[in-house]
Amino acid sequence: MQAGEGLRNARLSLAVIAMAFASGAGAADEPLWEAGLGVAALHFPDYRGSSHSRTYALPSPYVVYRGEVLKADRQGLRGVLLAACCCKPIGSI
Repeated sequence: MQAGEGLRNARLSLAVIAMAFASGAGAADEPLWEAGLGVAALHFPDYRGSSHSRTYALPSPYVVYRGEVLKADRQGLRGVLLAACCCKPIGSI
């Protein structure tokens, strides 16, 4: 086992544990705005067969808005253009 391999395994284990504790269950009373930051790490060798390598951190900000007319979250940006109370169907085909 190389010296850097133990550190890499520790980082991987920590990432798996963090993902296991991150739950998607939300509370019934969620805030209107939510902002956060996700971070990913990439580890690449300098070139194929190299004993030297580099690790890059990639920050990823996110924003969630839960308004009445406009919603922006993981599923995308969507809005209610016409409310059901003001539009009534005239007929059907």
